[in-house]
Amino acid sequence: MAQEQGADTLSAVKYDKGKSDGSLPWVVVDWVDSATEHRWVTVTVAKEISPYRCRSVGMLVAESLDHVILTLVETLHDEKDQHFKMVSDPLSIPRVAITRMRRFPRP
Repeated sequence: MAQEQGADTLSAVKYDKGKSDGSLPWVVVDWVDSATEHRWVTVTVAKEISPYRCRSVGMLVAESLDHVILTLVETLHDEKDQHFKMVSDPLSIPRVAITRMRRFPRP
């Protein structure tokens, strides 16, 4: 797994709460998810099922040793405040499912 210049890998992820101005860092998270066939299939077909490879892009809302929480939108509601109060469609991804996480500076 090659490390991209200017990007953190999972092993180098720092546990922070964003910048002191309340802004949230942009991240790209590569992760794996369970896969299924929602129908009856032969054993041969079942043996071919493999986990889905996913890529989510968004703002990092929170993280812990167990998981990260992203918001998958580019717009946040700020209620006339410098600090974000609401996010849309938060997604919690278990760390064991994350294969790579890259952070990017805010423009």
